[in-house]
Amino acid sequence: MVELVVYQALILFAWFPLAFLLAVLLLIARFYDRFSPHHTYWRLYGIPILGYGIALVREANTGTPVDALADQLQAISGIITLLLTVRLAWFMLRGAPPPPASPAAAAAPPLLVAVSGVIGPAAVGIAVILLGRFTQRMVRLNRSPRYHVWHYVAGVGLLLAAGARLLDRPPGDWLGVLYPLLLASSLTLCAIVTWRAWSWLLAERG
Repeated sequence: MVELVVYQALILFAWFPLAFLLAVLLLIARFYDRFSPHHTYWRLYGIPILGYGIALVREANTGTPVDALADQLQAISGIITLLLTVRLAWFMLRGAPPPPASPAAAAAPPLLVAVSGVIGPAAVGIAVILLGRFTQRMVRLNRSPRYHVWHYVAGVGLLLAAGARLLDRPPGDWLGVLYPLLLASSLTLCAIVTWRAWSWLLAERG
């Protein structure tokens, strides 16, 4: 059916801007690591890049957002992304980081699966908002265009995608396509804006 094909296409497409976003965060962390006394462990961003890729391919293959293995991979990737980005924000912004979300102890297995499925996109949403803060700091220093506003829009879109994932709707109707549509569109917006703001990092050599 058309809805299933659209769902699978959007899920697979979403990985490309997501991988680009994580790669930019890796480059920012590497750049900061080189010119500061703090260690950002920037190489660990490779884990969520691979983890999200496997999870999204599996989710597209099964054709449903309800898959325990894909949810667990996204949860692990999301937690690593969140911890690395919050640590980076702590050093770069000199502010107290928000506490990372953790699944409730002793929760029932269906609830645990639902929560773990939300952590992945929600963590990326928080990372994008923090990337907006990094971009805003750069705007103040370099008087560049206000790209950070669009990072905030994309971050909110990813948080909405995390909420839409809780609907637990297979892609048998168009409501089931809401999650991958929000995910793909928000990540694409973030990738475009991030490229405009941070493409100079590609010229850096470590």
